[in-house]
Amino acid sequence: AKLVLATVLMPALTLAGCQKPEYRDGTYSARSSADDRGGYGVITVTLKGGRFAECSYVSYTRDGKIKDRDYGRLHHGRQANAEFYGKAQKAVEGMNQYAGQLLNTQDPDRVDAVTGATRSYEQFQEALEKALEQAEIRD
Repeated sequence: AKLVLATVLMPALTLAGCQKPEYRDGTYSARSSADDRGGYGVITVTLKGGRFAECSYVSYTRDGKIKDRDYGRLHHGRQANAEFYGKAQKAVEGMNQYAGQLLNTQDPDRVDAVTGATRSYEQFQEALEKALEQAEIRD
């Protein structure tokens, strides 16, 4: 009986000590660190009533251009081959899913990385963490 009681109480005690932070309503923006090519991401989240009401995430090249349908078209100043362009566009497609996933799941831990956009996922999570640090209510 003691073992069963400990098994039931331990998770409850663990959860009690690890409460999720509370956040102020408002709009918060943050930038990720640069990747190995100098690219970075910027997130803007709006919190209302403890929920993510809006979210946008934009990735930029090192020279500040938005990674969009032209991203990867040129490589080292020349027309890129179809394979390079295809990989770049797969990354753009993936990174464009992260904000929507956050709004749907309402949980940063449930935003899934998209194959081909793993570095963008890491930058998204980093920028989101920085934005939430701004919103966090501290005692």
